[in-house]
Amino acid sequence: VDLMWNTMYEAIKNANLILHVIDNINYSSAEEKVKHEAEAKFFRGFAYRNLANLYGNVPIVLEFIEKPKRDYTNAERSLVYAQAVDDLKFAAENLPTINEVKAAGRISKASAYHFLAEVYISLKQWQDAIDAADWVINKSGNFHLMTERFGRRTDVPNTNVFWDLFQRGNIDYQAGNKETIWALQISYGVPGGGSFIPFSAPGNLQHERALGPWYWFAKSPDGSSAFIGPTTQNGGRSGGFVAPTNHVKYDIWEGDWDNDIRNAPCNIKRIYIADNPSSAYYGETVNNFPKGPDTDTLLHIAPYWMKLTTPNDHPTEMLNDPATGVVWATAGNTAHNWPMIRLAETYLLMAEAYLGDGNRFKAAETINVVRNRAGATPVDESEMDIDYILDERLRELMFEEQRRMTLMRMGKWYERTTKYNPWSSPDKVEAFWELLPIPQREFDSNTEGELKQNPGYVN
Repeated sequence: VDLMWNTMYEAIKNANLILHVIDNINYSSAEEKVKHEAEAKFFRGFAYRNLANLYGNVPIVLEFIEKPKRDYTNAERSLVYAQAVDDLKFAAENLPTINEVKAAGRISKASAYHFLAEVYISLKQWQDAIDAADWVINKSGNFHLMTERFGRRTDVPNTNVFWDLFQRGNIDYQAGNKETIWALQISYGVPGGGSFIPFSAPGNLQHERALGPWYWFAKSPDGSSAFIGPTTQNGGRSGGFVAPTNHVKYDIWEGDWDNDIRNAPCNIKRIYIADNPSSAYYGETVNNFPKGPDTDTLLHIAPYWMKLTTPNDHPTEMLNDPATGVVWATAGNTAHNWPMIRLAETYLLMAEAYLGDGNRFKAAETINVVRNRAGATPVDESEMDIDYILDERLRELMFEEQRRMTLMRMGKWYERTTKYNPWSSPDKVEAFWELLPIPQREFDSNTEGELKQNPGYVN
């Protein structure tokens, strides 16, 4: 709770500082100055978007604070969204197009228009949202969904174009991935930039370690280890900190299990083969092992989204034994750049805006662009509702989207969590958790103003 609050207001502080001093900087051109102003306002707008989604009514700060200030008040959530719109509109109008940015990972007009579409949806300004998404999809002329194999590793058998999207070296727009709108840059080997050693360095992404199943800890029925250890071929050094629900693992694929390329074995690993030569069960399918009181084998053999890892392509520094593929215990960091925005999500936002505007036909038509690329059965407009869109976001964007952010901006967190997560039944979670609490520290230090806590929270 505190981490997101602090991070977003730190970003706002930094943006306000840039805007505070920008007139004192000697720029070589007016264009360069306005571009820097647009970048600062993009990140301020992005921060207010996040705060409004997660906390609702929060203080709006638009000036750099040079002296202690203790009289903050909450702004209505709609006003926080409106501030995000103002900042993102300025960014959209003044940032360069993606083909003009000087380095991969830099934001562009499309980044701002994409988030504008989302914030307009939160304000129920449906046509504005449609127009913002349409700029990215059609008017920019820069993007399209990838439908042909591309980039590194197209020679790997039994893979497909969706798999290509997440391979090392394939993530960035500049690398030929024309559906990447914004990608975080992993500076491998640099502390804070995705470094391998130490794995706990601040700023490192650890999607493999945190989000992959603990497969390599599985036991054979005789109690021997089924695996020689965490290996690059099986998805590296995953730790099993997060487990998807059965709804995500199984239910959303019903009807398209074999034809949706997003569910292909190269994209979701479901079958594991025992690779420990010392085990009597060497070469057998671990999924078929019985779940015993001492082994709990199937606790560890869970579907694994391969976008989280780099199968058979881990950096050599992560390999403890190149001959067997076993990786070091300190492995588990994300070794490729990470997509923050893909064009597929822009399509799904446009579909959401059409649905909000009452045009179910256009909503279905828009979603079917994404489903057609996946080889999935087209959706009919009669099936189109917000829950279908949420399920399609799972199929397309699992682990890419900030799921809680999506559910909270829609007001669907409590409903979906209690419906699909058996560990979060209505007697275990509260409806008021739909918003996060404002950190208590803010109330303790705000002695001259009146902040209001979100309903339901005490102390």
